Amino acid sequence: MSETDQYHRLIADYQTGQISDEDFAKLEAALRDSEDVRNLFHRACRVDSRLRRIAENLTVDQEAETQREESKVVSIASGDGFRKQPFFKPVAAAAAVVLLSALTWTIAAQKRVVANLVSSEDAVWERGAPTESGLSLTRGSLRLSSGIATIRFVSGVEMTLEAPVRLYLKGPVRATLVSGTVVVKSDREDDFVLETEFGQAVAHEGEFAAFGGTGESGTDFEAISGKVIISHDFSREVTQLTGGATATMSADRLDSSEERRIEPPFERFDKRARIRTDGRAATFIRNNRVRKWTRPEFLTLKTSTHGNGFDQRSVIGFDLTAVESAEIEAVSLRLNVVHSGRGLISRLPKMNRFAVYGVVNPAKEDWLVGDLWEEAPAPDDGVFLARFEIPRSQTSGEIDLTSEAISDFVRKKAGHSVSFVIVRETANRDGDGPGYTHAIASDSHPEVSGPMLEMVLKQ
Repeated sequence: MSETDQYHRLIADYQTGQISDEDFAKLEAALRDSEDVRNLFHRACRVDSRLRRIAENLTVDQEAETQREESKVVSIASGDGFRKQPFFKPVAAAAAVVLLSALTWTIAAQKRVVANLVSSEDAVWERGAPTESGLSLTRGSLRLSSGIATIRFVSGVEMTLEAPVRLYLKGPVRATLVSGTVVVKSDREDDFVLETEFGQAVAHEGEFAAFGGTGESGTDFEAISGKVIISHDFSREVTQLTGGATATMSADRLDSSEERRIEPPFERFDKRARIRTDGRAATFIRNNRVRKWTRPEFLTLKTSTHGNGFDQRSVIGFDLTAVESAEIEAVSLRLNVVHSGRGLISRLPKMNRFAVYGVVNPAKEDWLVGDLWEEAPAPDDGVFLARFEIPRSQTSGEIDLTSEAISDFVRKKAGHSVSFVIVRETANRDGDGPGYTHAIASDSHPEVSGPMLEMVLKQ
């Protein structure tokens, strides 16, 4: 298969929602680095958009007209005469938006189908979720108010939800349980990860139940069959459960009925590790009135047109003393964007650009949460690592930043600590009323996890 054919396949898998996380990363990298691939993606988006319109408008009495439309689609795909088509401009604009999002933020991936609704027993959903068996579910939040429902991820993993449940679908092999009861059944050799408030559970060819709460109530786990590995974020303890064994995970501890503790130097499942900030995260505001303009569950970002007293940037730090440079294969910085409720979204530009810097200035590496704006690390104290963009219409979602620059930076800091500065580069538009403040969840957010470094480790 030629390189062009491979990109055709990746784009086709992306459009049908069947692309894997690994292939999506390859497509993102190719779109970022190759103009030819970007042109190929543009063309595929135009063809896909036109085909969808044809499918939606198709009737028995329009068969002749449909044949003429399909011939136009063929000419578009071949690149001949597409500029003459009246729909080119709006479709190209839509394709450009999709492409830009795919290049900078995996929120485009959130639109991919990750699961299907298998069965629904008197199920009542919030926010208009699909209720008919067989319908598709994309990445995002699910709230089951009453009844029982079973979903099947495209990876083959099945999950039964017992209301009330609040769940966030993240991908074919990953979900976050906010609250409620779920039963996970995995026949895969690869691991399925269920994240919770204080840690995560990994099923490997087994079945387990999770009874999740919020705050001090924590989460209970029960292994039904096979093997389940439970990891606690705070204590970094890991335990393995087999049939019938249970575990309880609270904010400060992990208790198990089966003493089969695994003792890694930090949270680790096979070849993966997660490290949280453990409270080493803060927002710094230009006028230093942090208590008035910020909240502990948010890490906020804002830039004004004229640099007034309300500009905000956030700094996050991670303890890498238990990590050795040689064992790090790749690193992802994961952030959760949440709705701040502060300011007018209409005063934002349609696309908002953000940047991440790694702190290298020795004088700023030992920053404190209570530092002033002038004392805290700034972009000038670091090296540029990544950039992402968020449409103003999106006030929540997951950011997954994976690059060789981030991996190299973390490797150099292994055995010590590492800090990142996050800023919004685009400013609010001029106008009446306060401009919107973007927010990232901190470790104390009640619904989603705070900043996290996720590492792929060598054997």
